[in-house]
Amino acid sequence: MSGSRWHTLRDAEVLTLARRLPPRFDVEATAEFPPLRRGRLAHQVRQDLWRRLKRLRGFSPVVEVRRRPSGLRVRAGGQVEGRVPPGTSEAIAELLHDPALRARWRVHAALRATSPSITGGDDMTKDHGPSIKDDETYEALRDKGYDQQKAAAIANAQANDDMNPSEKGGKAKPYEQWTKDELYDRAQELEIKGRSDMTKDELIEALRD
Repeated sequence: MSGSRWHTLRDAEVLTLARRLPPRFDVEATAEFPPLRRGRLAHQVRQDLWRRLKRLRGFSPVVEVRRRPSGLRVRAGGQVEGRVPPGTSEAIAELLHDPALRARWRVHAALRATSPSITGGDDMTKDHGPSIKDDETYEALRDKGYDQQKAAAIANAQANDDMNPSEKGGKAKPYEQWTKDELYDRAQELEIKGRSDMTKDELIEALRD
């Protein structure tokens, strides 16, 4: 589905992950992190950010990861339609400083134990083309011995918030097994028009178009 594509803007200092271009911060919070793989950290943060704020009307997440002398600075938030509810920045800050989330993000985004002089550093991830939505996850799975097809399936699913399978299964449950609220949340993320008036079957059909 073309609507599930995320945009990654990357240079030597800043990596930005956004649903819409150009990225826009109507609401935001920041936090400091030790040296980690920027792309993986950005994807982890945006997944939990979306889960926290998906009820916010018109919310489109943006995560910016900037190199600092001591590590990384993460700026998370995004675009909002209309007025930003009070306390939204505080909610993002609380998420960014949650000890359990930070521990999980750090495990997932840990640097490879490979000499930067050989790899070019933590962000020298090859672009595998538009068929691969999360190049870093794809490469990590290939390093673990997954074949190209399975690694691509898992990496692409992980690039979507509500379709994040385990590495063992590699498959998400079909839409028929989702609740109507889950289907609506997914339709909201993909900005499907008319979703508020759709039945469960209509939501499924719209998501598969």
